[in-house]
Amino acid sequence: MNWHLSQLDEGHLITHSAIEVAQQMTIPYLESLRVARMDSFNGATVELFPYARLNHLHTLEIAHMICVDRPLLNALLEFPRLRKLTLAIGKLELGPNPQLSPGFHELRDLRLISRPRGFNEFLQLTNPQQLESLALQISNWFRDADENVPFVTTALSKITPSVRRLELRIQDTIFAELPRFTDLLAPALPLEHLTHVVVRLDRLAYDLPIDNFELLRLAQAWPRLREFAFDVVHVEEDADPLDCYDLPALDALVRFAQAHPLLVRLTFPYVQLPFPGNPYKSVAAELDAVPLLNHGLQVLRVSIVESAGVAVLRRLAMALDRLFPNLDLSDVGYEDHISVGYYEHWCDVEQLLATLQAGRTGTHRTPPLGPD
Repeated sequence: MNWHLSQLDEGHLITHSAIEVAQQMTIPYLESLRVARMDSFNGATVELFPYARLNHLHTLEIAHMICVDRPLLNALLEFPRLRKLTLAIGKLELGPNPQLSPGFHELRDLRLISRPRGFNEFLQLTNPQQLESLALQISNWFRDADENVPFVTTALSKITPSVRRLELRIQDTIFAELPRFTDLLAPALPLEHLTHVVVRLDRLAYDLPIDNFELLRLAQAWPRLREFAFDVVHVEEDADPLDCYDLPALDALVRFAQAHPLLVRLTFPYVQLPFPGNPYKSVAAELDAVPLLNHGLQVLRVSIVESAGVAVLRRLAMALDRLFPNLDLSDVGYEDHISVGYYEHWCDVEQLLATLQAGRTGTHRTPPLGPD
């Protein structure tokens, strides 16, 4: 078993056998510990962890999938100062009616990597009451696709009023269709105390699992939001995620901005582009309907940008500049790239936004600082 031990106050990293480190180092003062890999899936018995002497530990990350048994879980609960825990649960083997010590009194940040049944049972058994940040990373969605939704909604129903940040990340979806996300997030919608909500899909192989109506519904939730993200990391090459009846459109983005004046960071899955020749609404009429909002948003991203040509992307940039004139575009990338198939890169729109912003504010006329 290889361990990585990080002592934050001394700023160095050590790789060694856990037992030898426990004997040789000043373990009682260790503050942060990361377990990067274990040679055995079932190797995480409590005897392998010198937990009893780690009274100052406040950050623990077990990044490798392990079997969580009752002794191990009791050991985790007994950390007196643990504030941040990342735990990858391969399986839970706790037996019937496990007797657990009360704990997690100082825990504020919890990330669980597991199938939904695993993190649902973990939250039910441990019942952390002081969490400020909860991240649920779902592995192997396709293995139990039919029963995942009730486990996720039950887990979300356990969120306490202290939680401000909620992240839901879904992996391994290529062989299974995804649920509608307003159904998946339903228990979290009434939680007005949430300030950060992030949904991240690692892969998208089918149609977009959220439509315009659902985004309009989300716009009515979480009035204190400072960050919202519905992020699609990768679209499969042969996928057509835009095969959807009611694609996300500008009106949902407008409504979201109006309903959340405190937003600083926003990631939308897709925004339907205005296009010339629309028999139902002209491009000019659609752009004129976008208000001059003067929103304070600093970071904006749209995950999927349909290939539409420079003229249409320029119109989209004009609409976005009306909504969000205060974007921080100082680190826009200008590297050469080739668009893949049906989709553009978001930096194409950001470059247009940066140009519009420079023209509107006159920053392009500001003389450079420093020597020539």
